[in-house]
Parts: sequence; structure tokens; C-alpha cells
Amino acid sequence: MYETTQRLVTLAIVLALTQASPANAQFGGLKLPGRSFSGAPDIDGFLVSTEAARELTRRSAVALLVAITKHDEALRIAEEQKAAEAITDPKEREAALRKVETDADAQLAAVDLDTTSRKLENSAVES
Repeated sequence: MYETTQRLVTLAIVLALTQASPANAQFGGLKLPGRSFSGAPDIDGFLVSTEAARELTRRSAVALLVAITKHDEALRIAEEQKAAEAITDPKEREAALRKVETDADAQLAAVDLDTTSRKLENSAVES
């Protein structure tokens, strides 16, 4: 577990340094979200990236929930999320996704993360 964490940290540092290198910046690799090349704010780009980040956060919470909680609860919330994502009306979809997010947060808050982490570490060592 420690080696995996260390490798992920090393990879994150290498990626950050690669993105920050002057040569990469000259070719447009270092871009700020919500900014266009002219320096004027790109509102549409910012809104799209914000929505993408929100979706990633929701999906991450459900994925974490599946990994650390009871299977039936995680499955129920994952099914609710799929149903909410299928809604076409934007307002109804957002309301349903917020409900799923609230349910997932409540389930995650009820979990003893230290105990669960130790159980997962022990099961990984045994495998």
C-alpha cells in the first residue's frame, strides 16, 4: 500500500513538473481554466469544466461508496445515480443528482474510515 501511494505521489509530481516546464508552456500546455488565448474570460469553457468537475466528484463519491460500504446500499445508490443521469430535463436531473450526492455523503459519513482502511489493507496484504 505504501509503495503504491509513493508511486502515485511520484507520478503526480512528474506530471506537475512536465506541465510547468517552460517548453511545454510555450506550446500552450500550461492553460488556466476559463481563460482563452486572448486573455478574455471564456465563460462557456469555465462552465463546461465546472460541470465536468462536479460530475467527477459525484462519480468518485459513488465509487468510494461501492468500495467501502455494504454492497446493497452501494448498489442502490449507484442505480439511483444511473437513473438520475438518464433524466433529460436539466432541473430534474440536477435535483436527482443532488439527492444521490446527499445520500452518498450520508453513507460515507456513517462509515468508520480508519477501520475500513485497515480492513482493506489487510485484505490487500493477504491477496
